Amino acid sequence: MRTFVVRFALAAAVLACSDATSGSFGDLTALHQHEAQWNHRDFHSYTFNLREQHFGDVFYLRVTVLADTVASFINDSAGVTSIGTIAPPTVDELFAIARSDLDSKGLDVRVEYDSQLGYPTLVYAYNHGPAGAFEATVSNLHPVQ
Repeated sequence: MRTFVVRFALAAAVLACSDATSGSFGDLTALHQHEAQWNHRDFHSYTFNLREQHFGDVFYLRVTVLADTVASFINDSAGVTSIGTIAPPTVDELFAIARSDLDSKGLDVRVEYDSQLGYPTLVYAYNHGPAGAFEATVSNLHPVQ
């Protein structure tokens, strides 16, 4: 019973702190549920295709993550392999981006998830300002053996 009361109080506090321009309680709940699903996977090295759009630029990348860290990525547009300080996000970092966007005021946010592993397949945030939209689309995610 105490656990239920604590959860209810926490949910009420989150609802009281939210406003119409930030993520809804349902959006945040879905994010937490899918993140928990992702965290129960049995691998921490994987590859995926990433389409990322921001500030009017679009990048098509193939990303390799080893032990939860970006090891390398290939810019499919240029065919260049990159290893460096500026790396695309891991799936865990996409969850953090989505959480931050859902918590931000003034953003229209949409997040979609993979039904089997729970990772975000789409993180979209639009701020109605000069920066425009941020969009990250994940596809073709496969564990690395």
